[in-house]
Amino acid sequence: SLPFLVERLSFSSNQVRMWAAYQLVDRWQDAAPRYIDKLWESAQEEIRESAIGLIGRHQMHSYAFPLMRLFSSGEHPFSHAAGVALGRLGYEPVGKLLRRWFHDTVTNPEANPLELDAATEALLLYDHAGHWEDVHASLAHCHQNHSFFSTLFAQLCLHAQTPRHLRLLAEAYGPARELFNDVRLTQHLVDTVGRGNLCRFLQARLNGGYRLNAVYQE
Repeated sequence: SLPFLVERLSFSSNQVRMWAAYQLVDRWQDAAPRYIDKLWESAQEEIRESAIGLIGRHQMHSYAFPLMRLFSSGEHPFSHAAGVALGRLGYEPVGKLLRRWFHDTVTNPEANPLELDAATEALLLYDHAGHWEDVHASLAHCHQNHSFFSTLFAQLCLHAQTPRHLRLLAEAYGPARELFNDVRLTQHLVDTVGRGNLCRFLQARLNGGYRLNAVYQE
């Protein structure tokens, strides 16, 4: 039961606390406001990190300022997760920080793609209407960096909401598909359009011995 699991968050055993936290996040997300403070104040990093995700998904705006302090620290191990949660919350004071984070990351060729993924997701969650095309414009500068292009393209697909977005994605897909030869670009686009049967068709053609270029032209 929920009270039983919440009580186990204060248990002496680390394993029991981790088990309780996992069960709460897995089965009792809708009741998160009733136990989020215990996750947030936990001595175990993994449990505190799970609290950050719940705060964003369940729009717990009372935690926005503490999250912004964590995100602003930069070096904190959960700063990226905090940035994404703040994006979900749409916390206005953090908008400038999210824009700077994305810009600094996408213009740094040595940046970790995982950080770029988090920075892009945070910005698009914060204001997809205002920043979707900004992120799209960055694709043009990533034709020499496969991991960056793939990361941006995936996030743009996830957050596409208008016919114009889909047209811009389709236009970006063609040259990149030939350049990178990456089937994941196709998967992202097909998932966005909602035509999973296309992927099955392509896979059947490949299994039938058709060359990759011929299949994608078809």
